[in-house]
Amino acid sequence: MINIIAQIIGFAGAVTYFIVFQQKKRKNILSLSVVACLLFIIHFVMLKAYTGAVMNSLGAVRCVIYYYNDRKWGKSKLWLAFFVAASSVLCILTWKDVFSVLPLTAMVLTSISF
Repeated sequence: MINIIAQIIGFAGAVTYFIVFQQKKRKNILSLSVVACLLFIIHFVMLKAYTGAVMNSLGAVRCVIYYYNDRKWGKSKLWLAFFVAASSVLCILTWKDVFSVLPLTAMVLTSISF
């Protein structure tokens, strides 16, 4: 039963990401991305896929930081380096198998694209 609930929550996260790609304003994209990350955190924890949960936690923080790029502290190019390094470290700490590289790849690519 828990797997079914986890999949429903994951589906809600996927739908939220689908809606993200329909947005035109950067702030809306980042806000909805935080919501999607939170849904996926719950999804992955329920499935005991902790690498995905930790990466989505970092992704939510990244979106909040990038949301405030109009402020002096949010404009720093060091944030990109921080998020790539943090993603790599978290991947190593939560390593389960070769599939743990997939969330890392996604985190690095989305960090660059935002």
